[in-house]
Amino acid sequence: CNGEGEIAEIDVHMVSGLSGTIPLEIGLLTSLTKLHLARNEIGETIPTAIGLLTKMQDLRLFENNLVGPLPVKTRELIEMEHLAVTLNALTGSIPELGNMSKLTFLDLRDNQFTGKLPGGLEGLSSLHFPYLFNVEVSGTLPSALCATLQDARIDCGKLVCSCCTARSEEPCPNNSSPP
Repeated sequence: CNGEGEIAEIDVHMVSGLSGTIPLEIGLLTSLTKLHLARNEIGETIPTAIGLLTKMQDLRLFENNLVGPLPVKTRELIEMEHLAVTLNALTGSIPELGNMSKLTFLDLRDNQFTGKLPGGLEGLSSLHFPYLFNVEVSGTLPSALCATLQDARIDCGKLVCSCCTARSEEPCPNNSSPP
């Protein structure tokens, strides 16, 4: 809880037998800054009410059974610093994330995202660690991001990035357009 008695953090990752869904009422926890539900058996979709958590800084939902899209309202989480949803079965387009100027860690790998990278990525001026492999997404990471990237891993054959490495930790060949 924070100093006002409101729930600020929920951390129930790796709880043996924890299953179920993320309830719609999650949006009522407007003081929530950290939600860790990783490595459980959480299923179904991520509720759009997650976009109401405008103080959210750290959202870790990786290694669950989540399906469906990453809600478009995720872009409203402008305080977000760490977003990890890897190893689920999320589908659809990656929503625009350019409003998340404080985002340092973005892990979307090993999902079923499709389409093009969203616009506005140059707004991710604090991004150090994007992991965008094992997804069916194409496009170009803006070269303006190269100034802050420390470890960027992508599918080089699908995404273009002049300063990224492949998931195998080999440098991506400098190419100007996807094959």
